[in-house]
Amino acid sequence: MTTQEAYKAGDLFLRALDDASPGAGSILKDQTSKDWMETSVLRTLARLDAAAYHQANIERLVRTGIDTVAEHAGATTHSAGAELASEIRTARIFSVLEIGFEIEAFLAAARSCVDFGGSILALHLGMNRRTSITKILDFVKGKASPPFGFLLPLAPWIESVKEYRDECVHYRTLRMLTGYETIRRNGVLASAIRPLVIPEEPGKDRPDTRLMRMLGPENELPVGLDRSESSGSVSRNGVLLSFEHLIQYEPASGYVRVEDFSGKNLARLCEFLEQMFNETLAAKFTRQRGT
Repeated sequence: MTTQEAYKAGDLFLRALDDASPGAGSILKDQTSKDWMETSVLRTLARLDAAAYHQANIERLVRTGIDTVAEHAGATTHSAGAELASEIRTARIFSVLEIGFEIEAFLAAARSCVDFGGSILALHLGMNRRTSITKILDFVKGKASPPFGFLLPLAPWIESVKEYRDECVHYRTLRMLTGYETIRRNGVLASAIRPLVIPEEPGKDRPDTRLMRMLGPENELPVGLDRSESSGSVSRNGVLLSFEHLIQYEPASGYVRVEDFSGKNLARLCEFLEQMFNETLAAKFTRQRGT
């Protein structure tokens, strides 16, 4: 699902709204109600723009960060001295708060987009346009044959976005750390960049003190990452003939790369908007009740 598909669905809805005549039997009782419907659509699409903007920033900053970390690792590699046969290990950790700020902004924009999209649904359900998406979900869940049933499979995602937004915007900040590790052993170099990861779910809030924020030893395994290392050699008569060495970092269970987190949530947001516009367009501006 892409933003273009969501924009296209929104454009079709606006065209139908342009052709709709206010009056009896329609939720568009007069020009004012028609104007408010258009306002809700435009505000929804504006928040989609904001979410897409912040998601693109996250991907850009991650790429820039990887290049910077790789440059530092390369400088360390050369300074270690290629001629040394003994093992030399170097690890560094960097703070990249700007990526944490972008994730917070992305979550705020995504949740706001869902809320504005919910206002379009609310108007089709005979509710106030400022009815929360949570109340709309409760209404839909309470029907045997619900209107806008597409919301039901999306409900867990909508609720998780709200929870994550609340935690990161209202209660806590994300402390983003990246870095690298290099090991030169028997003249063979292995290096790995530590990816930026984020919990798939916000989890339980914990105390956050100055002592806890102090970085530990740089050789400690960062939270949210799994590390693997493999090596091998072939020798003949006690003489080392070849050697290979590999280090790798991957997200631990329950964690995901930040660029994947924002990308997947943007795709779900576009899915929500496309279905919302298509379903409300099919309703032809009449009130939906369900049974």
